[in-house]
Amino acid sequence: MAESKMMDVNTISIDLWAIEFLPRTYDETGAKGTEPRKRSLNLVVQSSLSKWHVKVTFHGSIQNGQKSVYSKRPKRRKDLQDLCDCIDFQQIRLLDDIIRYPSYSYSSEIPTMDLSTIGEKEELEGGVHKLRILGDPEIYIYKAVERPFYVPPDSEVLERELSNLSTLRRNTAGIVQLIAAVVSSNPYQTNQYEKDGGSVVLRGILLEHHPNGTLEDALKSPQLQPARRWCRWALQITAALAHLHQRGLAHMDLKPSNVVISADFDAVLIDVSGIGGVTRQWLAPEMRNGPDPLSRSIDDRKQNDIWALGEMISAMADVCCEDDEKRLLKSVAQSATRPPPRLPLEDAIKALSGNHP
Repeated sequence: MAESKMMDVNTISIDLWAIEFLPRTYDETGAKGTEPRKRSLNLVVQSSLSKWHVKVTFHGSIQNGQKSVYSKRPKRRKDLQDLCDCIDFQQIRLLDDIIRYPSYSYSSEIPTMDLSTIGEKEELEGGVHKLRILGDPEIYIYKAVERPFYVPPDSEVLERELSNLSTLRRNTAGIVQLIAAVVSSNPYQTNQYEKDGGSVVLRGILLEHHPNGTLEDALKSPQLQPARRWCRWALQITAALAHLHQRGLAHMDLKPSNVVISADFDAVLIDVSGIGGVTRQWLAPEMRNGPDPLSRSIDDRKQNDIWALGEMISAMADVCCEDDEKRLLKSVAQSATRPPPRLPLEDAIKALSGNHP
């Protein structure tokens, strides 16, 4: 995270201090066509062998208030950077080691990989990358906390997903498999040469890569899918969800974009932390207007998963071409989206098992 970004910075020396402006961190708030009310920029302040990550936020106007035409965004960023150059950081009490990653304890159950072995990354979305490991031709998915400023809940989600994936290892069909926990020294440690007893922090998780897009992609191009593929995928997703529920886990964000398609055109569940957030569109009706869905009982959360499963199966029924397949999928979907108690997953598996190639 911090290591890769440090290569693309502007460095300004202030006596024995240096400021490194982190790229792509400028942000501002304000109505379009007016000067921003607030603007901020992330930077690293370094002195001798110590460095601090700092976020500078400016409230108010920088330009003359009489102007009716305001400078463009690159100029506004440069104005804030110039203002930061004038700050005497020696007069500010900078706090040490206030941004931390969770400490990682090695486990014989989970393979571990050092961050330094990761090669060039291709970002797919925020914090999710496709990459290769140095010396390994295979492609993997890397999920990490990739923010200029570390947010503690990000690690809670990552740690929970790592724990769940560890529980679901050993070829649990239909659920993405963990390759390794990725670790390093703390990138935000103030004293870069301080000995810390060899402790390491969790930086991310490495997962298997499935190359054929998502179920969401497939639903948008149904004509490209082989005949009776939809029943097979519905069965695989249902069986994978049953594996989660049998282990006392709920998914809570089941939706087509969280199902990927493998090289063998099998459906595979991803994002199995169970606490990473919810998507309102895919919440069961009883979950939408109540308390925080993630705080509900495990039984309520499992019923929510079954409702989302039914909605996905209904979407597959809408695009499939064969009448028998469509009728079966619609029947399962209707039972899965009725008011609780909904269709048991075991019954859905039995119904779908006798009707796929």
